[in-house]
Amino acid sequence: MTGYVLKYLRVTDQHSIHPCRTNHTLNTRKREIVLKTFNTMLMAVVALLLCTTSGTAEPTGVTGRTATTSSGCSGSECHGAASTLTTLSVLESVDGKLTTTTNATLTLTLRVANGTKSAGGCNIAVKSTRNGFSRAGQLGTVTDGGLYLPGTELTHISPRAFVDGAAEFRFTWTAPAKAGTYYLQASGNAVNLNGSASGDQWNFLEPIEIVVTEASSVDEVHSPLTSLYPVPAHGTVTIEAATVPGTEVTLMIIDQIGKVVYSWQGLSNTDQLTFVWSGRTTSGDVAPSGVYSVAVLNDRRTMIGRAVIAH
Repeated sequence: MTGYVLKYLRVTDQHSIHPCRTNHTLNTRKREIVLKTFNTMLMAVVALLLCTTSGTAEPTGVTGRTATTSSGCSGSECHGAASTLTTLSVLESVDGKLTTTTNATLTLTLRVANGTKSAGGCNIAVKSTRNGFSRAGQLGTVTDGGLYLPGTELTHISPRAFVDGAAEFRFTWTAPAKAGTYYLQASGNAVNLNGSASGDQWNFLEPIEIVVTEASSVDEVHSPLTSLYPVPAHGTVTIEAATVPGTEVTLMIIDQIGKVVYSWQGLSNTDQLTFVWSGRTTSGDVAPSGVYSVAVLNDRRTMIGRAVIAH
């Protein structure tokens, strides 16, 4: 560049070059400078994007991060290691299991909880093995469930704001035509909404076992409880469920992380069980305020409800 300028000054002083040709040469040189500057800026932008893609939180979700043997949300250098401060649970599961029949559709709720974050997101899949990658059955969305289905797995539309330290995502799963055991996998991220991955805390769901049996009886399905009241409850909770007379009934109260806090077992004398839960755990302690799943198992049926304790 310096040599060119000096040469141009010298020949201009001697008036030995045609003005039009001089202008053409200058214009060509200007174009070269502009092009070089543009290329430099373009490379800088590309480099910036490559650097920030791995460090910026995804406002809409990603898929392929559910198996506990995978990198989860730390894939593509997006987040750090999994954190036990974030917990995931499926409210309708009982002791980590679900049961249904072939071709039946379940409506399920994934809960992502963290006491210090503002919102949550998730990735949900159902696979043929506990940590496998082969899809089983068909996932689906529900109105206001907070999820969409970009392929064979579900993920959040946008971060869902936490209420009382948790966000819930609702969806459906239709069982395959073949009986067997399948596994609901999920990963969830609790975020601070600062626009980057820093400070977010994610974790895996312990895979939920889904036992699918042949539809030989309409009794082999999940169904809601007949009644559960009051909601919220400040003391006792009355639970009513349809039962088969003379058969064994098991009732369980399950907290938000899937732990059975109270259980009862007995015989049903009528076609409806009416049970009053004292609001205390099996050990006699007052159950903390929160949302609890209520499961009644009877004659190959699982009846599910939800209790809310507010002290």
